[in-house]
This record gives sequence, C-alpha cells and structure tokens, in this order.
Amino acid sequence: MYLRNAPAMRLAAASLTAAGVALSCGPASTGLNATGGAPSSSLGSTGGSDLASGGAALIPSGGNSVSAGGLPGGGSLAAGGELANGGLASIGGSIGGASSGGSSSGGGETHSADHCKYGYDAEPTDLTMAAGPDVQSNPVDTWIQAEAIQWMVEHEWQAAHFAWHRVRRCPGAGGTICNDGPQKGVTIPTNQECKTDGDGYEFLAMHRHMILSLKQLWPNHSEMFEGFDTFPQAATDVPEAWRASWSSFSTADLSNAKIADEIDKPENYSRFADEGQFGRWIQCGMAAAQFNLSGSGLHGSLHFKWTPNGNPQHSLGNQESNIDNYMFWKMHGWIDKVWEKYRRAIGKPVDDPELNAAVEAQCREMDTLALYVDPNAETEQPPPAVNESGYFHEQVRPLFEGATYNCQGCHFPGEGTNGALTLGGEISSSAIVEDLVNRASVDGGQFKLVVPGNASQSWLYRKMAGTAVSAGCTETTTATCNTGRMPPTLDVTVSAADLEKVRVWIDDLNAAPPTLAN
Repeated sequence: MYLRNAPAMRLAAASLTAAGVALSCGPASTGLNATGGAPSSSLGSTGGSDLASGGAALIPSGGNSVSAGGLPGGGSLAAGGELANGGLASIGGSIGGASSGGSSSGGGETHSADHCKYGYDAEPTDLTMAAGPDVQSNPVDTWIQAEAIQWMVEHEWQAAHFAWHRVRRCPGAGGTICNDGPQKGVTIPTNQECKTDGDGYEFLAMHRHMILSLKQLWPNHSEMFEGFDTFPQAATDVPEAWRASWSSFSTADLSNAKIADEIDKPENYSRFADEGQFGRWIQCGMAAAQFNLSGSGLHGSLHFKWTPNGNPQHSLGNQESNIDNYMFWKMHGWIDKVWEKYRRAIGKPVDDPELNAAVEAQCREMDTLALYVDPNAETEQPPPAVNESGYFHEQVRPLFEGATYNCQGCHFPGEGTNGALTLGGEISSSAIVEDLVNRASVDGGQFKLVVPGNASQSWLYRKMAGTAVSAGCTETTTATCNTGRMPPTLDVTVSAADLEKVRVWIDDLNAAPPTLAN
C-alpha cells in the first residue's frame, strides 16, 4: 500500500466511523457518517452538530466551534473535495481552510491528492538530510533528523499520535465524548486500549500507516524508520550510542520475544485467534494471562528501555513527542515486521482489502485528530518552591526522580504524563503531594492515589508493592483498572527499603491537608 503507480497496493475506501460513532476506527461502513447517514449541511455549527442523523458529533456543545465553511480554520472544501466515501476531503479537497495545493490554517499542510489513498511524494529534504540518528549527549539519546521532526510539527503528528492513544484511555464507554486533555471533545472509540482485540488491530494498523508514510516521504532515508530485524538480545543489536548503557531484558520478555520472532511457527501463531488478538498481546501486558504467556507487553518493555534520565523533549518516554525518537521507529518497525510475518503465516494476502481499509481509516483518524488538538498547548506547573524540606521531599521524592526506577520516563510534567500522575521535574514537592493525597486515580478504579494514614488502601503504594492485582479494583465511570506493578519492567522492582519509606510517609500522613512536614 501507499505506493504510487501500484494500483494493487492502493488503499480501499474506509470510514472513520462505524455504527454512527465518530472516530471509531478499523474496517467500517462507507462514509464518514453512520450507515445510511448523509453529511448534514455543514460539518458542525456553533455547538458542534451531528455528522448525520444518529451519528455522534465530533465536537460537543462548548467544544471547538466549526465555521460555516464546514471545517476548522474557516475554510471550505475545495472543488472536488466533498465528503466522499473515504471520510475527509477526497482528491482535490483540502483540510484546514485552504484550496487544493494551498497551506492550511488549522490542520497542517494540505495536499492536492488524497495521501490516505495514494500516499505522499518524497520531501525535497530527502536529498539533503543527514543519515542515521541525530545523536544527543547529556543525556544520551537518539532522535530522528531535524527535517523529519519539523515535518511532524508542521503536520501535527506528535499531537495527533498522542491524542490517538489518549482518547482510547479516556474514561467512558465507546461513543461518549472524551473530556480530558488535548483530545477533549473527541468521541471515544468503541475499541478502547487493551480492552478489545479490535484495539490490538487498530494499534498495528495505525503504526503501519505512519511507518509507510515516513518511508515514502524520505525514501533515501528509509533506514531511519526501519525496525530491528529481531528483538534486541545484546548491546551489539542497538545503535552505538546506546551500547554503553545496555542491560538485558527480563527472562519473561525474552521468552515472549522469541515467540514473536518465531511467530511463523505453528505452535506460536496458533496461540492467537486473529491479528487483533496478536496485536493486543504485543501491546498490552494485561492480556498476557489470557494467552497463557508470562511477562509484560513487549511494546511497553521496549518503550521503557531507552528513556533517558529526566524524560527530555523527543525522548522515547515523552508521550507528547516520542515519535521524534529514532528508537521509537526501531521498536515499532520490529513490531510491524513481526506482524507481517504472522500475516504471511496465517495466509493473509499482501493486497488485503481489509488491511488496506484499516490502514486508510487510521490515516484518516490521524488527520481528523490533527484538526482538533492544539499541539502548542502547555500545561502550567507550579515553580519549584525554595528551601523545601520534610520527609516526602528528602526521602520519597528522590525515589521517583532517581535513575533506579526511571519514573521520570512516564511521570514528569506535561500532557504526556501517564495516568495524569506527576512525580517530579519542574514542580514543587508540595504540589506533588497535593496532587497525590486524597486524589482519585485514573487507572485504580475506586482507589485513591494516597489515603492519609493507610498505605494498604493507597493505589500508589499498592502499585509500587505489586499488590494492586489483589486489591479488588472495580472500574468506575471515571477510572479503569490497571493492576500491573510499577515500574512496569520485570527486571526492576521497588526494594523493600524504598517501599518502607513510601509506607512510612503515607501512614504518618494526617487526614488534614498535607504539608511537607508530614
């Protein structure tokens, strides 16, 4: 797919929606709207109108308004750009407020051809861009080249990729509106993260769309987006910049990686009912028990492996911009190769209409999300307080910020912080404590993050102790249940001494508003 002048590989038309729900992806009925629904007179009005009778609005009342022209940015669809079967503007149309060939005001650069069907032309920088990763120091990191990062910024890929994942984690059922973060106002997809095999299939299809698009944009630098041939087993399997800090993966990860690398063997591919189930296993650690397999999701283990201290911009652990990282494409490229090996093993054709439709749907969802997120939004954090002291500041906070447990990879300030949980960085200790004590968890069901005087009922403590799985977590309307241990890598667990520091801090807290002296 995505190869110009190769009709057999072009994508079939697919929509973003199924059963009338916007942004519910995967193979779906034709058209952006529900079956039998035609677009309303404009894509949205002041309050965000439905796309069709029975279809959920992309933006609810009070969300971003859509101008009379039909799309954000005040522009209208150009000649030939009516809402066609493919979902958004068809060939000749534009997105974001400009006519064919122009530049957009809200959704990134426009294209005179439908890139979700026919792909991209090579970028001029393909002829001048440096090869390989852009190696950083202090801390060590590997980024893709600046020209590729700039393209992603202009096309809002970082924000769209982040929102793609976040809307699938947004509390609520498929079809309801997400009211959290940059994806606020977007309809929650039917397939929510790690809860269905459909999510596993969409996860695979979305990243394939991105990989193939990038290789098309920079054909002379396809190596930059090429995955590992096999799961890395030794320092010599990773880029030179990372070899000095190499550490082995856990035994469970290596065992699962062997299954993935040898997925074409009958005893391995027969473990999974279909591609969606396979994708769910690769992505989600919580699915492991379902398939009688041990260990965390390989996707998560790979993400945590190369996150430098402090979680800087473009790092693999920074969810707002991790697609700018060279190792992001090494790991996702490997997942894509394993998936293709699985597809061949079960007899799936190369030119598979179902696959083509699914990948096109993910392209269109990414484009649509880019229209509705603000990639320049910043989360204000309180400045560090001067001369802070107390047990939390001196004994507990260093555990979160140290390199041993690498909490900074996921829980430092920014929209990218996992579970809306900030544990360090440019934020005061008093602000961290305030956001922990008596605050509801995002992935701990009925549990609060920290219950003063009761570590055993505090989700933060149970996750660190590895006892969340036995807590009896019950999902609520605002919180899911993710009972995995923190940190998620099996080769690192919180020591008894460090866990005792956290327990002492929580058990000594009073019910009164917390202070650092507690």
